[in-house]
Parts: sequence; structure tokens; C-alpha cells
Amino acid sequence: MGLPQPLSQRWWNMNSRNRRTPLFFSMTFNFLNVYMPTQLGRSPDTVRSYRDSLTVFARFITDVKSLRLDGFTFEECTRSFIFDFLDWLRETGCKPGTRNQRLAVLNSYLKYAADNDVSLYPITFSVGTVPYAKVPKGILRCLDEKETAAILSAPPVSRLGIRDQMLLVLLYDSAMRVSELLNLQVRDINMDPENGYLRVVGKGSKERIIPLLTLTIEHLQQYMRLFHGEKEPSTYIFYTVIKGHADRMSCGNAERIVQKYADLARKEVATMPLSVYPHMLRRSRATALVQNGVNMEVVARLLGHENIATTEAHYARISTEVIRKAMESTEPEGGGKEEPLWTTDEDELKHLYGIR
Repeated sequence: MGLPQPLSQRWWNMNSRNRRTPLFFSMTFNFLNVYMPTQLGRSPDTVRSYRDSLTVFARFITDVKSLRLDGFTFEECTRSFIFDFLDWLRETGCKPGTRNQRLAVLNSYLKYAADNDVSLYPITFSVGTVPYAKVPKGILRCLDEKETAAILSAPPVSRLGIRDQMLLVLLYDSAMRVSELLNLQVRDINMDPENGYLRVVGKGSKERIIPLLTLTIEHLQQYMRLFHGEKEPSTYIFYTVIKGHADRMSCGNAERIVQKYADLARKEVATMPLSVYPHMLRRSRATALVQNGVNMEVVARLLGHENIATTEAHYARISTEVIRKAMESTEPEGGGKEEPLWTTDEDELKHLYGIR
């Protein structure tokens, strides 16, 4: 008598006479809970993002296509089915970047499934040929020095105002991602006035050290006295209290705080963008460092980029003011009429053109 089959294997074999491929979602549990965090070392935020994308795909299958998840197989996940999914995302208002992220998650999951069942490789290859949407590349807006100062000084002198200002100051000074900031715990902060720093865990669970400015340390010391006192080292630096229970502040809450003070600061600085979000503070800080001559490798380390090309592509955009100054510096003095650099002699021109 053989050993009993695992539940997942029994699920795969259910009604095997009528099913040529496994159920599509038969491997998602191991993919999300074992493969990604353990074997690939992906962060909880990345795993959460993948889970959300697969959940959206499941909703499309049940709500739009009126199919059952316990009957939807890999074989039914055809190229045309994925096109229908992407069209539905577009119709519901998803931007190209979001649609590309959903498609990338499906491709990643299908590759994992094919590695576990070679019969699925044709399906994986077929879906892999679905093109990604073109994402318009516009100039990313950064805050200038005046706009940044207006936001950082906007919070009032109150308990919540001190908390909000600390969040804004750390977002800008450290150039952290908002998820990295909200994952900080008491144990991750060193407030030594001479050598203060933050221990940050970024993408791929990679750890980096971010030094703190003296003024930031002073803000932080005041904030910690007011909000933490003798709290446990595992307490989140920024938290919200719901029904008497303190837990990590959500990204949505942090985004609302940033937007709130941008709206207030706009009364003083009319050029403030209508939409200001945490990543704009990160981008503004990085761009300001580059424009002030900080080495690109140093900026890349601050941002947690493994590849310096990522920093150059996204954070080294030169402001229009810098371009204007560069153009002005090359303008000829006196504004006099310049002498042409070429002769008007026809024979000489023909010679220059390489003709006879």
C-alpha cells in the first residue's frame, strides 16, 4: 500500500480524465509563500504586490469571464485570454505601468509553474510573447529648494504636527522609499550626535546604512521622547493606534500626510504641484544631490540601487534651471555679429561637401 498523495497532488489529479493540465491556481500558495520569500529572497512588500496581481487576475476569471477557479486550468490561460485580461484592465482605468506589472507577475508565475511541470512550457512561452504596453516617458517632476522647505515647515507645533514633520524630514533627508521608512523599528535607529544612522532593509531584503544629519538627529530625539519613551525595540517608528492597538502606519496614511502639507504649502508657494507623494520627496532629494556635485555612486548607495545605471536613468535628470545656466554660460559676449565659419566660394564649398 503506497503513501497517501499530498493534497495539492490529489487536487491536480481530480477529474484527471477531463483535464489535460493542472488547475491554474494549484501552485500559487507555494509560489507566494515558499518560492518568492525563501528561494528568491523577495521582501514582504514584493510578495504582497504579486499576491494582489494574482488576486486581480482571479477576479477577472470569476467576475468577468464567469468561470470557476476550481475549474480554470493552465490550458485555458491562452494568449488571447491574457489579451482580454489586459483590455479589461485598460477599460477599468489601469495605467500602462500597472498593466505591465500585472503581466510581469503572470509571466513570473507561469515560468515557476513550468519549472515544476515541463508540460506547461508551451503555455508559458505563448503568454510570454504578449507585448508590454508602451509607457510614456515624461519628465519626472521634482520639488525645488523653496517648495521642499515649504512642505517641511508646514506642520503645526503640536503632537501630531511633530510626528508628521518627522515623517516628512526623514522621507526627504534619507531619500528612503516610503515602505522602507514605515518598516523602521526602534532598534534600527542610532541617534549618536556624532555618528547617527538608520539601518534600512530595502528591496530584496538588502540592508543598507543611511547616515543622519545633525539637525535630523535633533528632530528624531524630540520625536522619540514624545512618541516612544520606553517602548520595545521592535516597535515601529511610525505607527497608528486603532482600538487601542498600535501597529505600523500604512502607506496610504503616509501618502495622505505628504499631500496634506503640500496643499498647505501651496498657499505660500504657488508653484507647488497639485499632486505630491512620498516618492517625489525621494526623487527630489536624489536630484538635488546630483546637481550639487555628489558622486553618482554615492547617490546610488543612498537610494539602495545595485546598478548605478538605474540611478542615472531615473534620478540624474537635470533641471531646466541648470540647463538655462549652462546655455547662458556659452552665449557670446557683446552680442555682436559673428563671422561665418565657412566660405561662400562655390568651389571651396564643393570641396567641403566632398563633391566636385
